[in-house]
Amino acid sequence: MFLSRWSVQRPIAMTALIIVLVMIGISLYPRISIDLLPNMEIPTVLVRCEYQGASPTEIEVEIVKRIEDAVSSLDGIKHITSMSIEDEARIQLEFNMGTDVDVAATDIREALNRIREDLPDGANEPTIRKIDTNATTVAQVFLVGDRTQDDLYDYADDVIADRFSSVPGVGEVRVYGANEMQIHVLLDREKLTAMNLSINDVVAKLEQNNVREPLGRIQFDKGEKNVTFDGDFKDFEQIRALEVGKFKNKRVYLRDVAEVKFMSREVRSKAYVNGQPAARFRIVKKGEANAIEVINGIRQRFDAMVKNGELPTGMELVWFTDSGAFIQASVDDAWSSIVTGIILTAVLLFLFLHEPKSTFIVMISMPISVVVTFAVMAYFNYSFNIMTLLSLGCSVGVLVTNSIVVIENIFKHLDRGEPIKTAAERGTGEVIAAVSASALTNVVVFVPVMMMTTRIGSMMVPFAGVMVGATLVSLFISFTLTPILACVLLKRKKKRGSAPEKRSWLQTMFLPWDMGYDWLCRKFDRSIEWTARHPKSLMLTVLALAAGVSFWIVPQVGLSFLPFCDQGEIRIKFEFPTNYNLDTTDRLIREAADHLKKFDFIRGMSISVGDSDGGSGQVSSAVYMGQITLRTTDKFEREETIYDLQAQLRKELSYLDNCRITLSIPATFGGSGAEIRCVMNGTDLDVLENAEMQVMEKLPAMGLTRDLDSSRRERKPNINITPRRTVLQNLGMSANELYEYLLGSLDGIEVGDYRDGARTFDIRVKNQKEYGEAQLRQAAPAVKDNNPLGAEALAEITEDARPVVVNRYDKVRTMWLYANTAPGAALGTVSEAIGKLAQESLPPGYGVRMSGNVELMNETAREFMQVIVLATILTYLLIAAIMESWTRPFLIMFTVPLGFLGMYATLWAAGMSMSMMGLLGGVMMIGIVVNNAILIMDECAALVKSGVTTHKAMLLATQSKFRPIVMTSIASVAGMLPMAFGTGLGSELRSSCGMGVVGGLTIASLLTLYVIPALYFIFVHDTAKPRRRWFHRLLLRLSGRGKRCKA
Repeated sequence: MFLSRWSVQRPIAMTALIIVLVMIGISLYPRISIDLLPNMEIPTVLVRCEYQGASPTEIEVEIVKRIEDAVSSLDGIKHITSMSIEDEARIQLEFNMGTDVDVAATDIREALNRIREDLPDGANEPTIRKIDTNATTVAQVFLVGDRTQDDLYDYADDVIADRFSSVPGVGEVRVYGANEMQIHVLLDREKLTAMNLSINDVVAKLEQNNVREPLGRIQFDKGEKNVTFDGDFKDFEQIRALEVGKFKNKRVYLRDVAEVKFMSREVRSKAYVNGQPAARFRIVKKGEANAIEVINGIRQRFDAMVKNGELPTGMELVWFTDSGAFIQASVDDAWSSIVTGIILTAVLLFLFLHEPKSTFIVMISMPISVVVTFAVMAYFNYSFNIMTLLSLGCSVGVLVTNSIVVIENIFKHLDRGEPIKTAAERGTGEVIAAVSASALTNVVVFVPVMMMTTRIGSMMVPFAGVMVGATLVSLFISFTLTPILACVLLKRKKKRGSAPEKRSWLQTMFLPWDMGYDWLCRKFDRSIEWTARHPKSLMLTVLALAAGVSFWIVPQVGLSFLPFCDQGEIRIKFEFPTNYNLDTTDRLIREAADHLKKFDFIRGMSISVGDSDGGSGQVSSAVYMGQITLRTTDKFEREETIYDLQAQLRKELSYLDNCRITLSIPATFGGSGAEIRCVMNGTDLDVLENAEMQVMEKLPAMGLTRDLDSSRRERKPNINITPRRTVLQNLGMSANELYEYLLGSLDGIEVGDYRDGARTFDIRVKNQKEYGEAQLRQAAPAVKDNNPLGAEALAEITEDARPVVVNRYDKVRTMWLYANTAPGAALGTVSEAIGKLAQESLPPGYGVRMSGNVELMNETAREFMQVIVLATILTYLLIAAIMESWTRPFLIMFTVPLGFLGMYATLWAAGMSMSMMGLLGGVMMIGIVVNNAILIMDECAALVKSGVTTHKAMLLATQSKFRPIVMTSIASVAGMLPMAFGTGLGSELRSSCGMGVVGGLTIASLLTLYVIPALYFIFVHDTAKPRRRWFHRLLLRLSGRGKRCKA
């Protein structure tokens, strides 16, 4: 009451305060950053340990299990995901939300130090890296030109990567497309054998003659000088001229048996962009950096290098893609939806109010509330992102409802002929309780949301924070600015008996609208009178509809995670048989790319051979795999959906029958892995593989999935060389000497460094490249009686097949199943079917779990159920506190289930499933749907207090509040319509929230006008009639006339 009184009595002082708040919001607006998502800290640590030459099964036993046992007892661990691949172990430790990742990393390091001596001697020191989920790839750039791929990669890695990494906010620049440059000493095996020399001899000579070390210091009278032994190679000619042995009393130089070349280490990956060989940059931002600012900085550096001619002649930089365009377009579209919602709400309210002044008074609360909310966002360090802008968009219609109720009550007092200031003060004061209850319900429902702790729940906290801030600001504006503007802009009504006012042109223009509205009011009055006579019939009808929605529609709607946004990008992953080499994979993927060039919707194409995006349990780097990334036209430039484009691509690539092809689009919340990740776990890998084959065979027939895949791969051929120890002992040769000889024959041996100015290159000794297994069998590691001995004489050479990868999940062997949902299928329904089928395929003692999006969905849904229950209880308690009644809020709370029934019915009609964003909208809806019932019950209590009988009071209250209820409901719904039906970039996420809320509010608002009176008529005794039952004494409290209940 004091706010409205003070505002009317001191309008300049209050207006000045509001202007100050608006100025603060405007001044802080430029400081609010733009990003796709709110920052969230998911405590995850990755441990990697290399063990060269070890198979996946050896790494599992020797490294992975020991590390798992060492770290599993640490506090806060949620999941341990391990992957054993050739030469390397990867153990990812996910901790519960709220765990300090720095402390966790320290604990892991201490645990690993305790078991370091238990690891194999040949294993490298385990490395620990904290995974920053906010450090995402923001741009992909390619370097092309008329140079070799080695030259492109070397210049990219040595020069351009440093230029990009110095941009503020850039955390890492990853370069792909070839390998590091080295000095290769390529030995001619036949010449070396003819000279009675071995690789070990050459390695020893190079190591002994490439020395650069400090020798110490020389002291003299007043100072000292450093002394350095400068014996390293200065140029290639010195390397070639090195004496490596003697043959028939003649010196053998390195140039006699080898070539010295500057080339890359064995290439295990390649990159192309738009058909040209290239070096690829993936630029990753720092976790705390703003994506748009980082991308702008990278783009400026890119343009500067191109404009200033910093690139060598023949080289060119190609900007392929960045997330900034999508982020900016999503933010712009969200702002457009907000502005459209404001305009649409203003137009609809103008139809009711008929005059610009009163419409202006109501509408000014929206932009002012939004601007002042900027200060709240800046205080809590929120950015403009999908969640905060969605919150502002959903609040547009809600912000104006408070002012609507206030201005309507002011008009009521003006109609009585009261002076304008008196009408403004009394009109505002009378509805303070109802308006406060309506607004504060929007606040209390988000208190549980702000306490959410799951990974997805933590991202929704900014949504709640912005909504609470905007609602409180709008409440303040409705109690202050609205009565002030009413005093300035509105006029006192003429007294009865005076000459009637001349009808204005606006009133004439709106005459058909008024006639239609009057007709609607008459129909409503008749319908509510019928409800008063037949309340039980109406309730039976509503209960039948509710039962139909609950038991038929709700199961069909299902539950899903978060909708994918069409970002104009499709990723196609190829996996060929594991024995394919890089050249074969490269040829086949480039052929596939040629097949795709005919599609007009493709704007750009990049190819990665040897690496791809991969999820948990999937190998992401191997010569038998690759990925094509397509940039497509924007979704508003084509009629087909992104899923239609994927279907066309699948059909075109169906000719590749010896290849696993999976298509994906970038997930809204990072990554591009499969929607469903099912984990089958148990002790026997063969049992898991058999179960996987059964599921992979049966699942396609169910029609629920697409892009079905698993972690099972055919075993990769492997050649085992087992030394014949007796033979080696007779020759005075150790197993390590044989190992080094064979290592030099294949991968090569690093023997030192070669310095060229400021750069240092490794020197690698290896045989010239040969093909086939003959190079092993023809190798001569030893000489006896001047006769070379082949490898088969010194070792047993056998062949077998090894697993490509061994996966473990929470310390148990696992087999992963991956799938995307088919069009129209809900994630919850599909994952449940897959889990059931997988469990049926496994014997007792083996289990099935869901990971990835399904696990996130389930844990978030469980938390939302708690949030919804707590929000409902808090709403009830708030209304009870404001109305000072325990009983009347019970009737008001019946509107909550009506809202959810409307949500599910709308989602079913739209062919959508209930997503996590929809559940968030449901929480928000709880605080909105009760508002209409609050207005009715508050007016009914006032009428009962003035002496009107109970049933007549409810009838009059419903009829008198019909207009403000219609106006506030239309305002709430109209403000969200652009969010619900938007088609711009990023609209999928907003629509999944707005569509259900619009439907729920519409249906709940309509039913509230009938259900609340019907329940009142059924359970509250009509004081106009004699009391017939004893329990009416208790129910009379609902009427506001009981002795123990204050109205």
